This record gives sequence, structure tokens and C-alpha cells, in this order.
Amino acid sequence: MYRAWWTLDPLFLPRMFLRDWLHPRSPLSSSELVKAAFFCPSFPIDWVKPFEKLMSEYESLRWPVSTMWRGYVDPRRVLLGCGMRLFVLAAELDQLMKMELMEKTTAEYAGALKQMGKDGYDIKQGKVEFASVEGSGHHLMNDLQFEDAARIFEDWLEELDHDE
Repeated sequence: MYRAWWTLDPLFLPRMFLRDWLHPRSPLSSSELVKAAFFCPSFPIDWVKPFEKLMSEYESLRWPVSTMWRGYVDPRRVLLGCGMRLFVLAAELDQLMKMELMEKTTAEYAGALKQMGKDGYDIKQGKVEFASVEGSGHHLMNDLQFEDAARIFEDWLEELDHDE
């Protein structure tokens, strides 16, 4: 994820230190940066302004720093907390959480589920699934393809109902 951010915005550090004096909103300090980080290329730039008004003026830097260490998330605890059913919904054009990373995340959860079965957990109802929304950027629920994202998620929920 951090490599993706550097690729997206190579001037991030100079701008943050020299212009924005370490302001935590520096990586998202212009409509162009917000669009590039969160939305698909065809998202109208004038639609970004209303979205920016909803964004916090100060982003917490604690959570991104905490994700740098492997122990940030325990897949086993996540699976136990969601009833051994997990759905990873990715955005095809996400510039922050690239498709490769999302597929790797899905595989990691699937591996954790398999290991939990070997460890004696009842995983008969367990399932880790993956889907992606074509053409969408990071903010699935706010991008142009939000209805596609909602439909994919709704289909997954309906499948859960049928499995029970």
C-alpha cells in the first residue's frame, strides 16, 4: 500500500515537509490528489469538491503507522468475529490497495481458514470469497460504479442467506 502511494504521489514527502509542515492531510491536499487516490480516472473533478467537504480536516497518522507491522490484523480473529465468512471486495482501478494486494489478502484469509480447520475449528460454513468492481477506484461506495459494488455485495449477502 505504501509503495502504491509513493507511485501515485512521488512529491508526497517534499510537499509534506516543505509546504505543509507535516500536516496529516498533506497527501490529500488538493482535489487532484483526492481524485487520484480515491476515484476512477473518469470521475469528474468537479464532483470531488463535495466529497472533500465530507473529509476530516485532520487525518490520524496513528493507524497508517500501526499497519506497518505484521501484527496489525490477525486473520484468525477476524474470521472468528465474522462467523468464518469473509468477502473481499476490491476495486479494479484502486491506486492504493492494488488488485495484487487484495488478491494476496484474500489468499491469506483463505489460508488462515484452512489452518483453523486443521486446528480443530468447525469451518464447515466457513468461506473466503473475492470479487472486484470493474472500473472503480478506491472509494467503491462513492465512485461512479457504486451501484455495481452494491449489487455485487448484495448478491453475496443473498448467497449467505441461501447457504444457511
